[in-house]
Amino acid sequence: MTALLNIKIAPPRMRRWLIVRERLIRKFQSVRECALLCVQAPAGYGKTSLLTKLRREWLAAGACAAWLSIDEHDTAERFVEGLLLAAYTALGRPAPASATAQAMRSGSEPRAVAASLLGELANEALPIALVLDDVHALPDEVAADLLRYIAFNLPPNVHLIVGTRRPRFPRRGSSHMRSSLIKNPKAPMPKLYPSPLTDTDVTSVAQLVETLN
Repeated sequence: MTALLNIKIAPPRMRRWLIVRERLIRKFQSVRECALLCVQAPAGYGKTSLLTKLRREWLAAGACAAWLSIDEHDTAERFVEGLLLAAYTALGRPAPASATAQAMRSGSEPRAVAASLLGELANEALPIALVLDDVHALPDEVAADLLRYIAFNLPPNVHLIVGTRRPRFPRRGSSHMRSSLIKNPKAPMPKLYPSPLTDTDVTSVAQLVETLN
């Protein structure tokens, strides 16, 4: 299980040819202090690439940024264990030594373990970003209970950034938490480009994606 989780908490590499979405990065700068940031778009629209860039933005700002990739096999127990390992790896500390890990080994309920983890993160003297990719894959019962519990109980220094293909949280404007949504367009690109791309093609694509809402 630990070997699999080590893969799930490793952020993907940023490809050298990645087109930086400057407009979305600027929007991120304006909503950075929101407790919850949701990047929502269909498959293949660059959610993971954008999350990877946002994680680097957090690191550049002096925050601790953890990464966890979600899949359909994440039970409540595995989801919490992944969060625990991701957070403490990002902090540069051994997760097994934490009180939360001890509670998990003792068979505590996942929500109690999550509450313990949030309490420990609240005691850290720096901002912490928890980046969750492919949240749409999280089983509905885990999302409805555990994910929402975490989102509604984030300490002031902890921020949750998620990528998903479909809504997983209450609409913006909820009185319980400050949230923001970055939603990529559903309209397909109107032109197909040959491979390899020329410098003119790259410039054209960059200008195109910056005009999409």
